Amino acid sequence: MKWLAIPTILSMLAMPAVAQTEGLVAIPTALYCGQTSSDNETRLKEQYGELLFLEGEGEVMSPNATLSYQGRVKMFLDPRDGSYSVFLELEGDLTCLIVTGEQIAPSRQGDDI
Repeated sequence: MKWLAIPTILSMLAMPAVAQTEGLVAIPTALYCGQTSSDNETRLKEQYGELLFLEGEGEVMSPNATLSYQGRVKMFLDPRDGSYSVFLELEGDLTCLIVTGEQIAPSRQGDDI
């Protein structure tokens, strides 16, 4: 029986080393969500000058690495000052704020984009 325990213990000791080489660190966060409404886009435009800029299917990982929240990702942008907001629309009429920020700009400009 001792011989069975040794490989198990050795494999458990190797796990942290594998996790460190992967370079991933889980940082718990919170999603702030509210009811999905067509008024949301109007409010973003009127209050922040942000217009719908990009959208597509996406997901956000949960604190449990085996779970995720999947839905429609929408990015809004104010082209004048670079303020932006990214939302995830979930089934059941729920919209969650993923990130918001200021002074976003292309990292590359010109013909090579």
